[in-house]
Order: sequence, then structure tokens, then C-alpha cells
Amino acid sequence: MVAPISLKSRPISLILALFIPLASAGSNAISLQWSNRTYGPDGPWQAVSVGIGTPTQAIDLIPGGSWTANILSTSICSNSSGCPSLNAGLFDIHASTSYTQINNTGVIANTTFANRAGTLPVSTGAAQVGLDTLTISNGADSNTIENFELLVIENADQTLSNGTKYAPQVGSLALGAPNINQTFSSNLTGQFLSSGLYSQAKIPSNSFGLHVGSASMGIRGSLVLGGYDQSRVLTPVTTQKGYNGTFSMSLVDMSIGTIDGYSPLNFNTTKSGLLFNSATSAASNGLLEVDVDPSVPYLYLPTSTCDILASHLPITYNENLNLYLWNTSSPLYQPIISSPTYLAFTFSNADSDNQNTQISIKIPFSLLSLSLTYPLSNTSDSVPYFPCQPSSLPSGSWALGRAFLQAAFLGTIWTDSSNITSSQGTSFFLAQAPGPDVPGENLVNLQPDSTSLDASTTVWKDTWSSHWTPLITPLDLSSSSFSSPQSPVPSSSSSSSNTGLPTAQMVGISVGSATAFISLLAMIFWICKRKANMARANKEKDREEAISREMEKKERERQGIDLGWIKLEDDP
Repeated sequence: MVAPISLKSRPISLILALFIPLASAGSNAISLQWSNRTYGPDGPWQAVSVGIGTPTQAIDLIPGGSWTANILSTSICSNSSGCPSLNAGLFDIHASTSYTQINNTGVIANTTFANRAGTLPVSTGAAQVGLDTLTISNGADSNTIENFELLVIENADQTLSNGTKYAPQVGSLALGAPNINQTFSSNLTGQFLSSGLYSQAKIPSNSFGLHVGSASMGIRGSLVLGGYDQSRVLTPVTTQKGYNGTFSMSLVDMSIGTIDGYSPLNFNTTKSGLLFNSATSAASNGLLEVDVDPSVPYLYLPTSTCDILASHLPITYNENLNLYLWNTSSPLYQPIISSPTYLAFTFSNADSDNQNTQISIKIPFSLLSLSLTYPLSNTSDSVPYFPCQPSSLPSGSWALGRAFLQAAFLGTIWTDSSNITSSQGTSFFLAQAPGPDVPGENLVNLQPDSTSLDASTTVWKDTWSSHWTPLITPLDLSSSSFSSPQSPVPSSSSSSSNTGLPTAQMVGISVGSATAFISLLAMIFWICKRKANMARANKEKDREEAISREMEKKERERQGIDLGWIKLEDDP
């Protein structure tokens, strides 16, 4: 295991805490420019455009994680042609005159990068730590942060359960840290994103506001430093406490509802109780602790929870991918993703005056039909999938990743953890985010002592209504006039491939020409699938208990050690 790198001294932190607020009093929040490109292979995900090095090298990065940004090196594509990682831009350390390698780290080889530092999901490979100039822009004006801290990933593989390996397509831009900066043993000081601008008095506070948005639904992403875009903050809003650069919430329940018209499912009232069942052993006191984490893509939930959802939705578990695929041939699929039907996440609002208060964040199912592309799909067509992964992150915690933040806002005011007056933790904010008809940008400054956000008066339903088709009558699946969506049939050549997704699992069921026959098959399928899901949930109970024990162990370890800037775990 690579030893944590020593942090800066407390006296410097206290001096900065005294003088920076005075210098930043006249500054304003900065909105970052987003790229016109999107990235997969499990998105499409949007990214921000930045420049790294001298002269500047243009690179797209997905915003997420804390402490250290993760940058893909040019060497990651040295042994492959048509490398997808090229699309986002790769960093050449030898072409930058301002790059400094941290000598006491050298090249970190044969290592598993743990997600709690915000690195790429389940990656193994080699990297080096360095400092270089970061340039950000709002499309008109630019700002630079010298000695910005980087983890330059020289080679990395992400591995599927069937052993298939693939390189990441894009790096990540860490959103800051609960320390103003970081001093290394070589007397070099690394800067973080929001604190780097705050220390220059370029923004009014060491803070950020993020709404990931959705490329497929035309919801442009929003990343603001020193404040937030008020148009991305709808009610409800909650203020919580985060520690060690993580944003943890207590998940109470999940439910499926329809805000207008008839439900496309077999219930017309809200269906709650979807988080736990008798096979769920990962909960504590009826709560599931989850991290809100934009550095990872999926909804990382207990197996039993994903299976409960699968018992109500036309989705099928794929073992190779450890994900659920939408059955696009089901007569339920199109009505689910086009109607005002949503998946709601209900959280305990622990810091409110009323301790029993709960808040719910709604995600329309149109945002939960994401796309798998090569190498997760071995055809030229993308494959719709439901982003529930029955798994835990390497740290042993459950998480709500970018799939959740398509419809939720996350913001924080970083509290310097080395400041002895700030031991209470970092305040962070979670709120409902708007849909495609989002109003124009309205930047609001956050001050270092801000404790709440002012939400927009926009009604959430109004930001979606023009993109929904409510069902004015109940679905009649027995009707021969019901038109079922048709799925493309993969070529026979793709079915012989042992990489990516096998053809039979990719499509789900074959396309029939008679819609009545399809409806009959669908009814039989759901009966069988409900039984299979319950059997699978019971089978996984022992595994859930083992994961729960590991989570408790990891939490004790996390409370007992200073995580520093990053935690890396050597492969066995």
C-alpha cells in the first residue's frame, strides 16, 4: 500500500483562513465551460473542458471526486489503435515545461486505485503524482491554478466479471478537498480546484455547485466554483455534514410513482418499500448509508434492492456486466421511459429542526435508460441499460453516482479539516435538479459561512412536462393493437465474440412480427422473472451479510486513519 503523503502544516492553514476571506470579498462565482463531446462506454456522460500544462493541452474531464484530479497520459494508448481515450485528449508530461513530478512517489506500478480518492472505477495499472498548471474557462475569461495536483495515469484497465479488460475513456476533475492545499515532503505544495482559486481571491469561497445533467435529454451540465447556479437548485433542499471529502446520506426508501396520467406499471399509486426486503442485510436501523459520488457512474445498491426494482421493470440482469439491461421489446419499455414516471430516493433529513423529516429526489425513467457502447456492447448499436449495479465500491460503501446526479444537485463549502476550529465537518447540499426546460443560468455566490441555499421558484414538473407523454388510459397489454417497440437484431458475427456483451443477453428476446404474441411472451416472462429474482435475492443474502461486515470494518479503518490525498491498494 502506498503511504499517505503528508499534508500541509496547521499554522499555514490558519493564516490562510484569516486572510483569504478578506481578499475574496469582491469576487464572484465562476461557471466552467462544458465540452461538446460526450463519453462512455456507459453514458453518454458530459465533461468539462480544461487546459493542462505549458503550453496548454486541451483535455476533457468528468467532474467528480475529491483531492487529486485523474489525468490520462498519452501512454495509455501507446499499445492500441483506434484508442477511445484519444477523444477526450491525453496529457503528455514531456510536452509541458511546467510539469513537476513528486519525487517521493515516482511511478506507482501494479496498483489498484481505490474509488474513495475519486479515481476511475475499479482501475488497475500505473500512475505518477505530479503538479502542473490548470487552466479553466467560462467560455469568455480564463483562470489558472499553478501547481495543480494530478494523478497522471500511465496505463489502466477496467475489468468486467468475465475477465474482459478495457481502458477508461476519460479522466476526472476532482472538485476540491477538505484542506486548502497539500505540502509534500519535497517542500512542493499542491493546489486543489476550488481552494486554488479561492486562495487567489478569484472566487468568494472554497466551494462548488454541480448538476451533471443529461446529454441524451439535452440537459447541459453545470459546474460552478465559489457558488452555484440557482436555476439548478429546486426544492427540496437539504444541508448535511460531510467528512474526509465524502458526502454521505441516509437512504430510507425508494419508490416508483407517476406524476401525471396513468402509470405504465401494474399500480396507479406510488409504489414504495423498494429499498429493503427480507433478503437485505446491508441496512442499519432501517437506513442504508450511501455516498453521493459523481466520480462513479452507477447506482451501487444491495443485490436485493436491484432485484426488487427488476421485479417491477422490464429489465434483466447480465452477469458479465453486473448490470441490468432494458428489454426494449417489452410493451412496457417505451411507456415507462416516455411517461411522467419516476424513481424516487427518500433520505433522512438529519440536520433539519424536525428529526423525522424526510426529503425525496425524483429521477424520471427517461434518465435511467442509459447506453452501453463498445467495449461493453459488441455491436455498432448502443444497448439500453438500467444503471443499478448490485455491488459495493472498493471502499465497501454504497453509492449514488452520476446516474443519480442527472436529476440531483450537489454542492459543498469545503471546511479546512486541518483548522482546529472546523472539526464539525464540511457542509454539503443536496437538492432536486430540473429537467430539460431549465431556466437560464443565475449564478449565486456562496460565502465561507453560508449554511443554506436559496432554491429557485421553478416547479420541477414544469421543467419536464413538454418532454413527457402521459398515459390518458391504462395500458392494455392483452390488446392485439398494442404496438410493441422493436429491438435491433445483432449480426451473427457479434454473437461469436467473447468480449463485451453476448448477443443473446444484449437483445433480451427476439423480435416477433405479431404484437399479440409478443404480449403473451411478455406476460410469461414477467411471471418467470419475478420468481427468478426472488430466488436470486435469497441466494445473495449471505454475500450481502459478508459485504455488510466488510463495510463496518472499512468504516472503522476510515475513522482510524488519516486518508490524506489518496488511498491506493496494492493488488494481491
